[in-house]
Amino acid sequence: MRKLTVLLAATMLLALTAGFAVGLEVGDQPAVSVREGDVRSAPGFLSTITAKVAYGAGVSILELRGDWARVRVVDTGAEGWLHVSAVAEKEALRLGQATGSSSGGTTSREIALAGRGFNEQVEAQYRSEKGLDFALVDQMEGYGQPVDSLGTFFAEAGLSFGEGGTE
Repeated sequence: MRKLTVLLAATMLLALTAGFAVGLEVGDQPAVSVREGDVRSAPGFLSTITAKVAYGAGVSILELRGDWARVRVVDTGAEGWLHVSAVAEKEALRLGQATGSSSGGTTSREIALAGRGFNEQVEAQYRSEKGLDFALVDQMEGYGQPVDSLGTFFAEAGLSFGEGGTE
């Protein structure tokens, strides 16, 4: 059952992130739009992580291959492959442009929190202000599979998880 859950989650992740490469070109200099981006040795989710880059860090696009970009991290010079869903144009990350509204808009504070990730204090605030329950999210965060076991699972099932295989 757990293997099926992992497979379904991986399939959903691929479906959600497909097509993000639109608009990126070699030479562009977007910024990391996730809390921590994984720079990998090859274009595949199971490839070895060679560097980690923080939210807002600048990268230069050196090559594009499907939904993967070979990048150079501006601050460190580290090079490798980053999934394009982990980057956005720097203008899109400017918090001053985000405006909240009573019709469900996102505030700059919420965007900043999402960039840093939720923690127990943020959950407590949302729980008290909006009556949200994070029990299932906390439970899902506890699920984890080492990359090596995922690679073995995909190999045994005869599945491929993008370019780069299980390197």
